Parts: sequence; C-alpha cells; structure tokens
Amino acid sequence: MAPVEIIITNDGKYSGRIWKQLADQKEFVFHIGDNQNTDVKNPRLVGFESALSIFNVASPVERYILQKDFNFGAYLREIRLRNPFSEEIKHLYWEMFTTNIGILILFVQQIDELQKRGGFEYLGFCGRDTHYMRLLYEKYKSSIGEAPVPNDYLYYSRKLVCNSGAELAKYFNAKINGRKALMIDLFGTGVHLHNLREIFNVDFSILICLLGSQKAGQKMYPTMLHVENWTSAQECNKQSERKSIFLIEAKGKITVSDKTELLNRATHNSPVRLKTIRIDEKILPEVIFSEINDTENFDVFETCLREVLNSELVLPSKVSGSYEEILLTLLSAINSFQVSLPLRNNHDLSARSDSAVPKYGVNIPSQKK
Repeated sequence: MAPVEIIITNDGKYSGRIWKQLADQKEFVFHIGDNQNTDVKNPRLVGFESALSIFNVASPVERYILQKDFNFGAYLREIRLRNPFSEEIKHLYWEMFTTNIGILILFVQQIDELQKRGGFEYLGFCGRDTHYMRLLYEKYKSSIGEAPVPNDYLYYSRKLVCNSGAELAKYFNAKINGRKALMIDLFGTGVHLHNLREIFNVDFSILICLLGSQKAGQKMYPTMLHVENWTSAQECNKQSERKSIFLIEAKGKITVSDKTELLNRATHNSPVRLKTIRIDEKILPEVIFSEINDTENFDVFETCLREVLNSELVLPSKVSGSYEEILLTLLSAINSFQVSLPLRNNHDLSARSDSAVPKYGVNIPSQKK
C-alpha cells in the first residue's frame, strides 16, 4: 500500500498557499472538493487538475424536508452521503432506498404512537413488505431508549389466506398468544387480513400504512390520515369491536404505485401455501414459496439496510413538521425514479427524473441557517 500524507491547513486552500507549496515540491495533484473557488479555481491556477463535487449539495427533496423538519431532513441527507457503493446502478439503489428509509421511519414513529395509545401488546409485521420496517422499528425503539413491544415478521400473502387460511390462522394465533395484537401491512387494502380474522376467528386489529388500489364495488374501511384522529371501533367496523386503521389514503393527492411495495419486499419469494407444525411446544410454519424469483438484486437493498442499522446515527424522533406533507414528498420522490421494478442490472439510468418535489414544494425559499 502506498504511503499517504495528510495535510491539515487552516487557510491553505483559500489563500492558495498550499497549492503553491505542492507545486514547488513537484507533487502531482488531482483535487476534488465542494467549493468552486478554493477547491477548483485555486489549484488550477498553479497547474493542478481539479473537479467540483456536488454530493454535498442537498437534493430538492432534502431542501424541502430540511425546512419542514431540519433534524429529519439532515438524517436522510447524511444517510445518502454514506453511500458505500461505487457502481452506478448501486448508487441509484442507494438513492432510492434512502428515500424509502424516510418513508419507513415516518411509519415506525406512527406505529410506536399507535401501539402506546391502543395498548397493543404484540405487533405482527405481515410479509413481505414489512421486513425492513420491523428492523427499523427495533432500531427506533433502541434510539429512544425503550424496549420494543414483542413482535415478529410473519409469513403472509393473499394466496396464504385463500389456500391455507386455517393453517395461517393457527400460526397467527400461536404468535398472538392471547395478547392484544396489531397486524401491520405496508401496502394493501386490508381485505384479506379482515377476512382472515373474521372467517377464522383470529383476534387482532389492522394497520394499513399505504392504502392499495381499490377495485370497483369493493368495500373499504374508513381511512385515517393521522393516528391522533383515531376513530372508534363502531366507526371503523359496525359488526366488530376490532379496529381497522389506515394511516393515510393518498387518493387525490398522489398515486401510491406498486414501486413502494416492491422496494420493501423481503428477499424470499412469495409464500403460496402453509402448513403449521409443532416443535417443542412451539407452532412454526412450513412455507411453500412460488417458483418465480422476482427479487433479483434485492440483496443490494439488504446491504443498504444493514448500513443504516449498523450506523451509530440515532433515528430522528417524531417529526415536528407536517407529517402528511413530508410523507407525500417522499412518496413523490420514489415515484420520480423512472426505473422498472423488480430491479435488474441492465437499467437505462438516463431514464429517470431528478424533479421529485411535488407542486406544493415548488419555489420554496433557500434553506435557513
């Protein structure tokens, strides 16, 4: 390994002194920095090559969120700047995933508040799109110095409800174990979870973070924009004392595409059948998965998540700005990436949009110090 000399100077770059000194020593220098004058112009005056780095510049989305909630925006910006990848395609993965992390953190904060308000003793994160959310929930609770409520990532899918409903109910009941439970899905309608609890008599409440597309004539439950406005059980479901809670319905504001769901898929294939088995008094699932592998390259997202989880950065606490506006801004940013999912290696990276701030964020003033 070649020896590396570290030069520390107070005003050497600004005054140009350090560049003249290196030129006198006949040192070859290619300098990269974030200041047009001190990092680009001054070294060129003595014959060195230089380039301007713009990685430090906040994106339009970051600038908008920094004004709404500085701590939250600064966290997302720092996570983005920690990109461990050099390949261009993985840079794009990281950028998309950083935006996705912001969405998940907002939901985790709301889940924590809802759990406390509702007195839930168990949280079930329903597969496949809550895998990352559950791990972030654990980190968030650690960040605020609290123990997480008992929770699991649960194998779940529409096909499991249809093909193995009775076995799935047995599996859910074993996990709930008589506790007041909240089942969480990131993206969906809540219909199949509702059918599972009603048809097979499993006692739990439902939280849908992002309301999925609605088919014509399909009965939907009331949607809740904020947990603070949590409705009564009678308003949510006249025939049941259990509560169905939807965190946000984006209809009429922004289209929540399947891209958000796909960004959060666990790396295992879709579960299609289930057989519960008893081992040492524990009921465990024997899962049959689909043969279609739609998670190619999603292991990159696992690497992204590990970078976040292993970081010593403390997850931001509940946002002080407008929860709805920040969430919609991040969802708009996800939708702005013109990349088809599942992600593959042969994407045309030029086909993407850099404008991710929605209409209400246009022409915002510069960031206040």
